[in-house]
This record gives sequence, structure tokens and C-alpha cells, in this order.
Amino acid sequence: MTRTENESGNDEKKRESGREEIINMMIAQFSVLFCLSTGKHGLFIEATKEPSTPIMLLPYWMLAIFNSTMIRSMSYSVGLSLSSNEVEANPMYQGCGDTKLCIGYPSGCVKRKSCKAFAASYHKDGKYLFEMHSAPNAAYIASALSFDRRMGDDSAMECVKVGNEVKIYASYTIRESGTYDAIRSGIPQDIIRLQEGKIDENGISCVIERDESSVVDSKTFDLKTGKFYLLLATGSKVKTNKIQAHNLGHAISDKTLNSYV
Repeated sequence: MTRTENESGNDEKKRESGREEIINMMIAQFSVLFCLSTGKHGLFIEATKEPSTPIMLLPYWMLAIFNSTMIRSMSYSVGLSLSSNEVEANPMYQGCGDTKLCIGYPSGCVKRKSCKAFAASYHKDGKYLFEMHSAPNAAYIASALSFDRRMGDDSAMECVKVGNEVKIYASYTIRESGTYDAIRSGIPQDIIRLQEGKIDENGISCVIERDESSVVDSKTFDLKTGKFYLLLATGSKVKTNKIQAHNLGHAISDKTLNSYV
């Protein structure tokens, strides 16, 4: 029985459709292999025509010979698109060195955006703000205003983990016989206010607003006119009425706050 021209044409269309589907499937398979080999899961190759059948896994030796040169030689338009799979930098680092003074532990971590403990000072909407972030195992994180880049005679602000809440305290650092301490007794607590505070799997996070000018232990700490260095300390232990040694890290700024606030 002789085949008609229509039947022959239909067969040719089916073969052409089959070739299109195979090519599209191979493009998709190559994109998967390319992603796995490069580790860039955001990379994909998209053909202008979608396969009408489920993608079947092809042997690796077939995928290997189906390289990018062969893809470019196809008559189909292939779009190569990169989607960013980089983790966005933690927003706490935004503005560091520009609109806010930032310090962290270990040394150099602010530049690398990899701090285990972090403190920043900045002026926003007429408020003097101090932001702090600790490691997961911290019981407290504190920052302080220092006249001389050394601990002692500093006005400190503490963010302390109390249950599942963040409590803040104003304290004053003292240095006696080679030992250091931070006392709260007699220190005005109304000079600081908690703006934000949370405790989660990453540790303690808090933002404290501080009065523009305050007197602590007969010393004036005026953020508008004075020049103060920023200190950072964090530790894993606290007592009922004070923080203990900063065994999880500490840092001191090279510049004074007045450059930023």
C-alpha cells in the first residue's frame, strides 16, 4: 500500500518533533551536570522551547561529549543566566567606616564581615545609637565610651541575657591593682534605653539609645562635643549584679566616635 504525501509529511514532523525534544532534554541535562561540577546552583541554561516529556537521565559519557560548543551550534536560542547564590552580607556591617564606627572580634573581622562579637556607634534620626551582636554562647555583650583606649574609667552599656530576654544596664569600669571590674551601683540607669533586643540561635542582639550628654561617676560623657573611643567586651558568665570576665573576646576602636556621630 502506497503512503500518501500527507502521511510522509506527518512522519517527518514527528521525527523533527522528536529531535527537538531530545535536544532540549540534552540541554537540560547538560545544565544539571554543569551546575554539579561547578557548585553554582544558581546557574541554569534555558532553551526557548520546553520539552513536552519528562526529562530522562542520560549516561554521563553522553553528557560529557555534549559540550558547550555543541550547544552553541544548535539552531535554538539558548539563554545563559547567573542568579546570585552568595549570602548577602549581614546588614549590621552596612555603613561601617562611612556612617558608623564599627569594631569586632577577632581582629579584622569587620572588614571580612565575619565577627563573633560586634559593636557599632552611629547617629540616626537625632538619636545616638549603640548596636551590639554576640556569639551564641555569650551571656552578655557590652560596649563602652573610653577617654584613652584602655579599660578603666569608662561608661559602659551592657546587653545581658536574662532567660529569653535582653536586659540592659549602665555600668562604670574600674581598674584597681591590676584587676578590672564593671559596677552598676550608683550609676544612673536612665541614660540608656533599649531600642531593639533579641536572643536567638545566633546570640544576643541589641540596639541601645544613649543620652547625648550624661554624667557618670562625676565624669561628663558628651557625645556631641567629646572624643571617645569605643570598647567592646563579651563573656559567657554573669553574676546577679554584674558581668564577669570578657573571656569571649574584646576590641578597641582606632578612631573616636565623634567622627561618626
